[in-house]
Amino acid sequence: MCGIVAVFPKKNFKVNKIVLKKMIDSLSHRGPDGEGIVIEDWYGLAHKRLSIIDLKRSSQPFYSLDNRYSITYNGEIYNYIEIRDDLIKMGYNFKSKGDTEVIINAFDKWGIESFNIFEGMFSFILVDNKKQAAYAVRDQLGIKPLFYLETIEGVVFSSEIKAFLNIKNLSINEEKIYEQIMYRYISGEETIYNDVKRVNAGNYILINREEVKKNYQYYNHIDTLSNPKSYIDYEKIESELNNSIILHTRSDVGYNIQLSGGLDSSYITALLARSDSNIRTYSVALDNANSEKDYQDYITNKYNTKHFELVLNESDFIGGLEKATWHMDMPIIHGSCVFLMLLSIYSKETSKVILTGEGADELFLGYSRYIRSALSKTSETLKDLRIPSYLIPNIWKLKTLKNTLNHDELKNISILGNINKLENMLKTEIKEIGSYNYPRIKNFSFLNQLTYIDQTRYLQSLLERQDRMSMAASVETRVPFCNVKLFKYLNQIRPEEKIKNKIQKRILKKIASKYFTESFIHRKKIGFVLPYNTWLNNDRGLGSYFDLLTDSKFVNQGYFNHKNINLLIDAHRKKIADNSKLLLRLIFFEVWKRKFINSNIINNSNVNLFDNKN
Repeated sequence: MCGIVAVFPKKNFKVNKIVLKKMIDSLSHRGPDGEGIVIEDWYGLAHKRLSIIDLKRSSQPFYSLDNRYSITYNGEIYNYIEIRDDLIKMGYNFKSKGDTEVIINAFDKWGIESFNIFEGMFSFILVDNKKQAAYAVRDQLGIKPLFYLETIEGVVFSSEIKAFLNIKNLSINEEKIYEQIMYRYISGEETIYNDVKRVNAGNYILINREEVKKNYQYYNHIDTLSNPKSYIDYEKIESELNNSIILHTRSDVGYNIQLSGGLDSSYITALLARSDSNIRTYSVALDNANSEKDYQDYITNKYNTKHFELVLNESDFIGGLEKATWHMDMPIIHGSCVFLMLLSIYSKETSKVILTGEGADELFLGYSRYIRSALSKTSETLKDLRIPSYLIPNIWKLKTLKNTLNHDELKNISILGNINKLENMLKTEIKEIGSYNYPRIKNFSFLNQLTYIDQTRYLQSLLERQDRMSMAASVETRVPFCNVKLFKYLNQIRPEEKIKNKIQKRILKKIASKYFTESFIHRKKIGFVLPYNTWLNNDRGLGSYFDLLTDSKFVNQGYFNHKNINLLIDAHRKKIADNSKLLLRLIFFEVWKRKFINSNIINNSNVNLFDNKN
């Protein structure tokens, strides 16, 4: 895992190396083990390295043996050994043992088709110096981040948005405030910042001396949802899953496992314990309660892991909130971000790599809403589904849904309890989320529409959380369930088969039955739930953050209706209603805004990344 920056000036401009150095330095947490910067006539590449594989020979930016290609790269290609062996048989030579050079030679052999050969997580900028063309590429599932900013002088790419603060004051994309707060993720290229865009998962951007040609899609596993089959090859799924988990342990620095006590991370632990007697597991526990602790203890005792438990409380949450926001680059999207960051800091004491179960719920259909959806046959019963609100506008326009369902039905499907609460908080001119058109999924079953949104939207927010919070501690998170082959195959299976007999994640549970007891496998899904309601009622603790929502800086910005916010706070304090989810998101938004918008946290006055050649 690393931090990367790439700069491509337009004609008549060149790269300012001093400014490029400042940009990459702001990503030092992503790669404290090494640094490299190269400036060529029409581009600049910079790299901060977290050394995991081939510790001595794969420093970056990296050049091919003939200097035709150069690359700055973040991530891991887990099947690099197999690809490397194939390329050697074809006559390719290598000067290193790592995966970076494999990317270069694979591209030389297969061009853009090579991107689909890679199994792993990656974002990179690969330059063909002979053709004077460059490719900004992001992995198939969007595990690794890549953002870009265009100016009149050129285009800049970075692993994290904060690097752009070195060259430009960023402003809020007001059209996306509603989407950010309500759905915790902004779909497509757009971000919460004006001018800053993301390279979408499975996409690449082509850059040459003349122009930036945006977002070519090289990969899409979603189309397999359109014509699902009933047959399930359990042996194939188990083989692919186990192989993915084993590949994800390839490392020259060992690995840890982030053990929640749920089925996903427990399965990873059980599988690896068959051949590794020195498994290390890490968990977070609350100082007053932890509903998953009994299950964590069951796994650690059954497989004799060396277990590390980090006990945290409200004070730890408050103490880490500002730092977590800084590393997130955007409003905190999950309250657990803070504790994930603290757990990553703790786990780094034994390894720079940690495996997690992220992606299994989206792959195997692990959320309870899928069961409720399967039981619902008409729009009249949507109110019984309690579908999280982030799903709804991505399938139908919000206005269309309002015309279909009445107010009482709408509030039942909102993850925040009442969709009108947030609308009342926002000024009229910015509260409309806008329209979403997905002609690709209009003929999908409703279950597969939900699957589509989960895999392309909600999972992205979870992966962003994992990346930023682990990299805050210079730790590489690996997600073995986020495997391209698994997603392609599982998406070909009818969703009804995955939740047959009202069993969430049925396929994985059947595969896991050889490792765990029935009571462990079929217990109710709990998850890691923080007591926000209680904390917000502590005026000396998290409740003190209500002051942010009544402060003149918040009121005068004009985004929110402060009268209605005061009513929400008052109702919460009097315990008339639990408004903690909405109020927390407003607090997270304000904490982020004060840190990133016009805060001068990085002095970029009189700074020009692009110098005039004349």
